[in-house]
Amino acid sequence: MLLPAARGATAWGAWTYLVPHQVSVPSLIGQRVEDARATLVDAGFTVKMGPGEYSLRQEAGTVLHISPPPGTSLGKGATVTIIPSLGPQPVEVLKISDVTLEAARRTLTEAGFKVGGQIERYSDTVAAGRVIGTKPASAAMAPERSEIALIVSKGPPPVPVPAVVGKAIDAATAALQDLHFVVKVEGKFSATIARDEVITQDPKAGSELQPGETVTLVVSLGPKSFPMPNLVGMSVNAAKARAAELGLQVTALAIPGGTGQTVATQIPTAGSTVKYGTTITIYYA
Repeated sequence: MLLPAARGATAWGAWTYLVPHQVSVPSLIGQRVEDARATLVDAGFTVKMGPGEYSLRQEAGTVLHISPPPGTSLGKGATVTIIPSLGPQPVEVLKISDVTLEAARRTLTEAGFKVGGQIERYSDTVAAGRVIGTKPASAAMAPERSEIALIVSKGPPPVPVPAVVGKAIDAATAALQDLHFVVKVEGKFSATIARDEVITQDPKAGSELQPGETVTLVVSLGPKSFPMPNLVGMSVNAAKARAAELGLQVTALAIPGGTGQTVATQIPTAGSTVKYGTTITIYYA
Protein backbone atom coordinates (compact mmCIF):
# COMPACT_ATOMS: atom_id res chain seq x y z
CA MET A 1 0.00 0.00 0.00
CA LEU A 2 1.42 3.40 -1.05
CA LEU A 3 1.81 5.98 1.64
CA PRO A 4 0.18 9.39 1.00
CA ALA A 5 3.53 11.01 0.35
CA ALA A 6 4.42 8.34 -2.15
CA ARG A 7 1.08 8.68 -3.88
CA GLY A 8 1.64 12.51 -4.17
CA ALA A 9 5.09 12.07 -5.70
CA THR A 10 3.72 9.58 -8.19
CA ALA A 11 0.92 11.98 -9.23
CA TRP A 12 3.36 14.88 -9.64
CA GLY A 13 5.65 12.76 -11.79
CA ALA A 14 2.76 11.63 -13.93
CA TRP A 15 1.63 15.26 -14.42
CA THR A 16 5.14 16.39 -15.20
CA TYR A 17 6.19 13.63 -17.57
CA LEU A 18 2.98 12.12 -18.96
CA VAL A 19 0.51 15.04 -19.27
CA PRO A 20 1.55 17.52 -22.02
CA HIS A 21 1.69 21.16 -20.86
CA GLN A 22 -0.27 23.27 -23.36
CA VAL A 23 -0.05 27.09 -23.55
CA SER A 24 -2.15 29.35 -25.76
CA VAL A 25 -0.19 31.68 -28.05
CA PRO A 26 -1.01 35.22 -26.87
CA SER A 27 -2.13 38.06 -29.14
CA LEU A 28 0.85 40.34 -29.57
CA ILE A 29 0.06 42.21 -32.80
CA GLY A 30 1.10 45.85 -32.56
CA GLN A 31 3.28 45.41 -29.47
CA ARG A 32 6.94 46.39 -29.49
CA VAL A 33 8.97 43.43 -30.67
CA GLU A 34 11.14 43.27 -27.52
CA ASP A 35 8.06 43.33 -25.29
CA ALA A 36 6.43 40.57 -27.35
CA ARG A 37 9.58 38.45 -27.21
CA ALA A 38 9.71 38.77 -23.39
CA THR A 39 6.02 37.78 -23.10
CA LEU A 40 6.56 34.64 -25.18
CA VAL A 41 9.68 33.61 -23.31
CA ASP A 42 7.87 34.07 -19.98
CA ALA A 43 5.08 31.83 -21.31
CA GLY A 44 7.62 29.09 -22.02
CA PHE A 45 7.97 29.40 -25.78
CA THR A 46 11.09 29.44 -27.89
CA VAL A 47 11.11 32.65 -29.92
CA LYS A 48 12.32 32.95 -33.50
CA MET A 49 12.54 36.21 -35.41
CA GLY A 50 11.33 36.11 -38.98
CA PRO A 51 12.23 38.56 -41.76
CA GLY A 52 10.61 41.97 -41.41
CA GLU A 53 7.85 43.10 -43.74
CA TYR A 54 6.72 46.55 -44.84
CA SER A 55 3.35 47.58 -43.50
CA LEU A 56 1.03 50.57 -43.53
CA ARG A 57 -0.89 49.16 -40.54
CA GLN A 58 1.85 48.70 -37.96
CA GLU A 59 4.72 51.06 -37.23
CA ALA A 60 8.31 49.92 -37.55
CA GLY A 61 9.59 47.83 -34.63
CA THR A 62 6.21 46.39 -33.69
CA VAL A 63 4.76 42.90 -34.25
CA LEU A 64 3.10 42.52 -37.63
CA HIS A 65 2.39 38.75 -37.50
CA ILE A 66 3.12 35.80 -35.24
CA SER A 67 3.20 32.17 -36.29
CA PRO A 68 1.35 30.10 -35.23
CA PRO A 69 -1.45 32.65 -34.94
CA PRO A 70 -2.76 33.90 -31.58
CA GLY A 71 -4.95 31.40 -29.74
CA THR A 72 -3.07 28.37 -30.99
CA SER A 73 -2.41 25.88 -28.17
CA LEU A 74 1.22 24.72 -28.06
CA GLY A 75 3.36 22.70 -25.74
CA LYS A 76 5.92 24.50 -23.63
CA GLY A 77 9.17 24.99 -25.47
CA ALA A 78 7.42 25.13 -28.85
CA THR A 79 8.71 27.74 -31.32
CA VAL A 80 6.74 30.90 -32.05
CA THR A 81 7.95 33.11 -34.89
CA ILE A 82 7.62 36.91 -34.72
CA ILE A 83 7.36 38.84 -38.00
CA PRO A 84 8.31 42.44 -37.23
CA SER A 85 6.95 45.43 -39.10
CA LEU A 86 9.38 47.56 -41.08
CA GLY A 87 6.80 50.34 -41.29
CA PRO A 88 5.71 51.89 -44.61
CA GLN A 89 7.73 50.94 -47.65
CA PRO A 90 10.18 53.63 -48.85
CA VAL A 91 9.14 55.25 -52.14
CA GLU A 92 11.24 57.52 -54.35
CA VAL A 93 10.07 61.13 -54.39
CA LEU A 94 9.40 62.13 -57.99
CA LYS A 95 10.81 65.32 -59.48
CA ILE A 96 8.24 68.09 -59.35
CA SER A 97 9.28 71.51 -60.64
CA ASP A 98 7.66 74.47 -62.38
CA VAL A 99 4.16 72.99 -62.28
CA THR A 100 0.88 74.18 -60.82
CA LEU A 101 -0.11 73.31 -57.26
CA GLU A 102 -2.91 71.13 -58.59
CA ALA A 103 -0.54 69.13 -60.80
CA ALA A 104 1.98 68.72 -57.97
CA ARG A 105 -0.68 67.47 -55.55
CA ARG A 106 -1.97 64.99 -58.12
CA THR A 107 1.54 63.65 -58.81
CA LEU A 108 2.28 63.10 -55.12
CA THR A 109 -1.07 61.46 -54.44
CA GLU A 110 -0.71 59.08 -57.36
CA ALA A 111 2.78 58.14 -56.12
CA GLY A 112 1.36 57.10 -52.74
CA PHE A 113 2.22 60.17 -50.67
CA LYS A 114 0.19 62.67 -48.70
CA VAL A 115 0.51 66.35 -49.54
CA GLY A 116 1.90 68.28 -46.58
CA GLY A 117 2.28 71.99 -46.02
CA GLN A 118 3.67 74.66 -48.29
CA ILE A 119 7.04 76.40 -48.04
CA GLU A 120 7.32 79.72 -49.85
CA ARG A 121 10.56 80.85 -51.47
CA TYR A 122 11.65 83.49 -53.96
CA SER A 123 12.64 82.29 -57.40
CA ASP A 124 14.13 84.02 -60.45
CA THR A 125 13.08 81.15 -62.71
CA VAL A 126 9.69 79.89 -61.47
CA ALA A 127 6.65 82.16 -61.59
CA ALA A 128 4.84 83.06 -58.39
CA GLY A 129 2.31 80.44 -57.31
CA ARG A 130 3.99 77.57 -59.15
CA VAL A 131 5.87 74.74 -57.47
CA ILE A 132 9.67 74.96 -57.30
CA GLY A 133 10.23 71.52 -55.75
CA THR A 134 9.51 69.31 -52.74
CA LYS A 135 10.78 68.60 -49.26
CA PRO A 136 12.16 65.91 -49.10
CA ALA A 137 13.72 66.69 -52.48
CA SER A 138 13.28 64.58 -55.60
CA ALA A 139 15.15 61.25 -55.75
CA ALA A 140 15.02 60.96 -51.94
CA MET A 141 13.32 57.91 -50.43
CA ALA A 142 10.35 58.63 -48.16
CA PRO A 143 7.91 56.25 -46.43
CA GLU A 144 4.77 55.47 -48.40
CA ARG A 145 1.87 57.73 -47.40
CA SER A 146 4.21 60.09 -45.58
CA GLU A 147 3.73 63.83 -46.00
CA ILE A 148 5.68 65.69 -48.67
CA ALA A 149 5.83 69.48 -48.44
CA LEU A 150 5.60 71.62 -51.56
CA ILE A 151 8.04 74.49 -52.10
CA VAL A 152 6.07 77.26 -53.81
CA SER A 153 7.52 80.24 -55.64
CA LYS A 154 6.89 83.77 -54.40
CA GLY A 155 8.29 85.08 -57.68
CA PRO A 156 11.61 86.92 -58.03
CA PRO A 157 13.24 88.41 -54.94
CA PRO A 158 12.52 92.11 -54.32
CA VAL A 159 15.06 94.73 -55.40
CA PRO A 160 15.46 98.39 -54.38
CA VAL A 161 13.65 100.95 -56.50
CA PRO A 162 16.16 103.44 -57.96
CA ALA A 163 15.85 107.20 -57.50
CA VAL A 164 14.47 108.75 -60.69
CA VAL A 165 13.00 112.04 -59.43
CA GLY A 166 14.52 114.90 -61.44
CA LYS A 167 15.35 112.67 -64.40
CA ALA A 168 13.84 113.04 -67.85
CA ILE A 169 10.96 110.62 -68.32
CA ASP A 170 12.76 108.59 -70.99
CA ALA A 171 15.82 108.04 -68.79
CA ALA A 172 13.68 107.29 -65.73
CA THR A 173 11.58 104.78 -67.63
CA ALA A 174 14.66 103.03 -69.00
CA ALA A 175 16.23 102.75 -65.53
CA LEU A 176 13.09 101.18 -64.10
CA GLN A 177 12.45 98.85 -67.01
CA ASP A 178 16.03 97.59 -66.83
CA LEU A 179 15.05 96.20 -63.40
CA HIS A 180 11.87 94.73 -64.92
CA PHE A 181 9.46 97.11 -63.20
CA VAL A 182 6.26 98.22 -64.89
CA VAL A 183 6.17 102.00 -65.31
CA LYS A 184 2.96 104.03 -65.01
CA VAL A 185 3.15 107.70 -65.97
CA GLU A 186 0.87 110.48 -64.77
CA GLY A 187 1.15 114.11 -65.89
CA LYS A 188 0.99 117.21 -63.72
CA PHE A 189 1.30 120.88 -64.60
CA SER A 190 4.23 122.72 -63.10
CA ALA A 191 5.50 126.25 -63.57
CA THR A 192 8.83 125.42 -61.89
CA ILE A 193 9.79 121.97 -63.13
CA ALA A 194 10.78 121.46 -66.74
CA ARG A 195 8.44 119.60 -69.02
CA ASP A 196 8.97 115.77 -69.08
CA GLU A 197 10.96 115.83 -65.84
CA VAL A 198 9.91 113.40 -63.07
CA ILE A 199 8.34 115.27 -60.14
CA THR A 200 7.62 112.33 -57.81
CA GLN A 201 7.80 108.53 -57.79
CA ASP A 202 5.77 105.94 -55.91
CA PRO A 203 7.10 103.94 -54.19
CA LYS A 204 10.02 106.07 -53.06
CA ALA A 205 13.64 105.34 -53.91
CA GLY A 206 15.06 102.51 -51.81
CA SER A 207 11.74 100.75 -51.38
CA GLU A 208 11.87 97.09 -52.34
CA LEU A 209 9.59 95.72 -55.04
CA GLN A 210 9.52 92.50 -56.94
CA PRO A 211 10.26 92.69 -60.66
CA GLY A 212 6.94 92.96 -62.47
CA GLU A 213 5.44 95.33 -59.91
CA THR A 214 4.48 98.89 -60.83
CA VAL A 215 6.29 102.17 -60.17
CA THR A 216 4.18 105.28 -60.75
CA LEU A 217 5.90 108.43 -62.00
CA VAL A 218 4.36 111.90 -61.89
CA VAL A 219 5.87 113.87 -64.75
CA SER A 220 5.83 117.61 -65.37
CA LEU A 221 3.62 118.83 -68.20
CA GLY A 222 5.23 122.23 -67.85
CA PRO A 223 3.08 125.29 -67.11
CA LYS A 224 -0.60 125.08 -67.93
CA SER A 225 -0.45 128.49 -69.64
CA PHE A 226 2.56 129.86 -71.54
CA PRO A 227 3.53 132.22 -74.36
CA MET A 228 2.88 130.86 -77.83
CA PRO A 229 6.23 130.12 -79.54
CA ASN A 230 7.07 131.44 -82.98
CA LEU A 231 6.68 128.65 -85.54
CA VAL A 232 6.95 130.82 -88.66
CA GLY A 233 9.80 129.75 -90.91
CA MET A 234 9.84 126.17 -89.62
CA SER A 235 8.97 123.19 -91.74
CA VAL A 236 5.51 121.79 -91.11
CA ASN A 237 6.97 118.69 -89.44
CA ALA A 238 9.29 120.72 -87.21
CA ALA A 239 6.43 123.01 -86.19
CA LYS A 240 4.23 120.04 -85.32
CA ALA A 241 7.02 118.49 -83.25
CA ARG A 242 7.62 121.73 -81.34
CA ALA A 243 3.90 122.14 -80.65
CA ALA A 244 3.64 118.54 -79.43
CA GLU A 245 6.49 119.15 -76.97
CA LEU A 246 4.38 121.91 -75.44
CA GLY A 247 1.19 119.86 -75.40
CA LEU A 248 -0.43 121.76 -78.24
CA GLN A 249 -2.58 120.27 -80.97
CA VAL A 250 -1.90 121.38 -84.56
CA THR A 251 -4.10 121.96 -87.58
CA ALA A 252 -1.93 122.46 -90.69
CA LEU A 253 -3.46 124.18 -93.76
CA ALA A 254 -1.83 124.81 -97.11
CA ILE A 255 -2.02 128.33 -98.53
CA PRO A 256 -3.75 128.19 -101.95
CA GLY A 257 -1.19 128.18 -104.75
CA GLY A 258 1.67 127.34 -102.39
CA THR A 259 3.96 124.44 -103.17
CA GLY A 260 6.30 124.39 -100.17
CA GLN A 261 6.22 122.99 -96.61
CA THR A 262 7.29 126.09 -94.69
CA VAL A 263 5.08 127.76 -92.09
CA ALA A 264 4.08 131.21 -93.33
CA THR A 265 1.79 132.27 -90.52
CA GLN A 266 0.16 130.94 -87.36
CA ILE A 267 -2.87 131.42 -85.13
CA PRO A 268 -2.47 132.34 -82.27
CA THR A 269 0.46 134.59 -83.04
CA ALA A 270 3.80 134.26 -81.31
CA GLY A 271 3.75 135.65 -77.75
CA SER A 272 0.03 135.10 -77.22
CA THR A 273 -0.88 133.18 -74.05
CA VAL A 274 -1.99 129.63 -74.78
CA LYS A 275 -2.97 126.70 -72.57
CA TYR A 276 -1.77 123.13 -72.61
CA GLY A 277 -3.95 121.14 -75.03
CA THR A 278 -4.95 124.17 -77.12
CA THR A 279 -5.36 123.57 -80.85
CA ILE A 280 -3.36 126.00 -82.99
CA THR A 281 -3.45 126.53 -86.74
CA ILE A 282 -0.44 126.88 -88.99
CA TYR A 283 -0.51 127.91 -92.65
CA TYR A 284 2.25 126.75 -94.91
CA ALA A 285 3.30 127.41 -98.46
